[in-house]
Amino acid sequence: VFPPAAGVVLTEETSRAYDVGIEYDGAAGLHLGLTYFAQKIEDAIEFDLVFFSGYVQSAGVSTSKGIEVDAPAALGERWELLGNWTYNDAEDAVGQQRVRRPKNLGNLGVQYRTPSERLALLASYRLSRDAIDTTFVSTAPLPDYEVLDLSVSFDASDLLQVYGRVQNATDEAYQEVIGYNTAGRAIYGGVRLRF
Repeated sequence: VFPPAAGVVLTEETSRAYDVGIEYDGAAGLHLGLTYFAQKIEDAIEFDLVFFSGYVQSAGVSTSKGIEVDAPAALGERWELLGNWTYNDAEDAVGQQRVRRPKNLGNLGVQYRTPSERLALLASYRLSRDAIDTTFVSTAPLPDYEVLDLSVSFDASDLLQVYGRVQNATDEAYQEVIGYNTAGRAIYGGVRLRF
């Protein structure tokens, strides 16, 4: 281990958090949920992202507060619209935006089930906005991105389900950490047995 983390004695970090939410169920399957959250972390233990020397203690108080909105809605008997959005105002102990904590995260999905409910299709579109990361000399914005995921499942019987999914279906090139690309399009499939 190299400086500045060499020989550092770490004490436990402490945190306090709460969230408050309300929900509304309306006609035709509409559901709305709204949650406010807040968290304070004192003396956070973090990995040294500048020199990669190990874990270091960040003296002071880091905060995270924001709102989450959840709004699934039935679109007829077979279709459902799924949506959620999070706004997160996260600051470190010196009042700067915390790295790798997007201010805005959202998901929008559409799900379809056949009348027998044996076949289910889901398309999910997720987006990230206003995140930053750290470099050797300063912080830098991470590019915003959107990713489309697709999935299908079929209940061949009460005991057997066949499923498949395509992650990052449009082969979006994006980064959640500076210098590290994420996976391109990936296709998975399999079977599940119920006993």
